Amino acid sequence: MIRLQLASGMRPGEVVTMRGCDLDTTGAVWVYTPQKRKTQHHGHERTIYLGPQAKAIVSQFLKPDTQAFLFSPAAAERERREELTQARETPDSCGNKLGSNRRRLPEKAPGQRYTVRSYYRAIICACDLAFPPPAHLSRQRVPARGRKSAKSTRWEVRAE
Repeated sequence: MIRLQLASGMRPGEVVTMRGCDLDTTGAVWVYTPQKRKTQHHGHERTIYLGPQAKAIVSQFLKPDTQAFLFSPAAAERERREELTQARETPDSCGNKLGSNRRRLPEKAPGQRYTVRSYYRAIICACDLAFPPPAHLSRQRVPARGRKSAKSTRWEVRAE
């Protein structure tokens, strides 16, 4: 989604709501017309042209159902679980059976599309993993408050 934004100049709200039915793939340059736009109430039209780089990215996510969102958290979670299954080193006869340690009714299941907020959180999390802060700026262990043992420590919170 980030690479598509960079290649096309889309806003985050336009990327997360992208569907196959909003794309015109007939020409050499594809045209994306978002269903809802930031300035829609002013009567402005928004047309986004997708060049070769953007077309290559979008074509990987096109689905037979044109009403489905191209970028789906449910599909991403399914793909992540399949990768974990493929990377599993424990034989099936040992340890947990596949899928046996999942919650039957999770409190929150992945949705059909990302929200702008969830997209933002995913970017922040990816940046934190990709670019960890130097040791003197990272979270430190500090003495715990209200504990009986003088040696008890805890991780400092962001405000500290």
